[in-house]
Amino acid sequence: MDVNLLVPAYAGALVALLFYFREILSREPVMALRGFSPAQLKYAILATALTLVLGFLPRATAGAEKLAIAGAVIALLPALVYGFKPLEGIRKIFEEEPTPADALSVGLAQALAVLFSLPRGGTSALALVLSGYDAKRILKFSLQAAPAYLVVEIIRAGQCQPKPKWLGPVSFASSFFVTFLILWILFRLTERLENRTFLAFYGTVGALLYLMGVLI
Repeated sequence: MDVNLLVPAYAGALVALLFYFREILSREPVMALRGFSPAQLKYAILATALTLVLGFLPRATAGAEKLAIAGAVIALLPALVYGFKPLEGIRKIFEEEPTPADALSVGLAQALAVLFSLPRGGTSALALVLSGYDAKRILKFSLQAAPAYLVVEIIRAGQCQPKPKWLGPVSFASSFFVTFLILWILFRLTERLENRTFLAFYGTVGALLYLMGVLI
């Protein structure tokens, strides 16, 4: 992707994610203020904090071919290891809600995605597979932490000067609508496909996007 279009594209994806999860974003803080302890809010805060703290470390350098192979493998890995769930015991304690262990693993996974230029979807999904969630929760909890990753990438990208200038707003709008549409499709597919099948599809799409230079 053109470096000058990274910021508006990531910004569009960020706004789309926040808009898609607007109900949770508006409900969970209110519940917290009323004395409840929403697990998803705690999860998002901890995963976000870890991503932001670690995401600004120096990027690792590696050959393009090695990165391409590693990225494609990681994108497909959640489907391959689905069923291996060493953290399931912790998840059951929290009654299917994201756990502190999930927040730590997803935050670390997103930071690694930034530092090693790996597909974020694959690394975060892999972290959640280990807790034994179904595909819908894996997708949901992974995407709830994604805004932190996008913020890090936007800041690291720095200033952009798309030429002609109208490409910036077009990139933002296109990214917003495409991201929102993809989210809608993915969540519908989690209800129609078996868990491993969905993860295989999700990983394949992620691998293809990664090889095209799209790191989301």
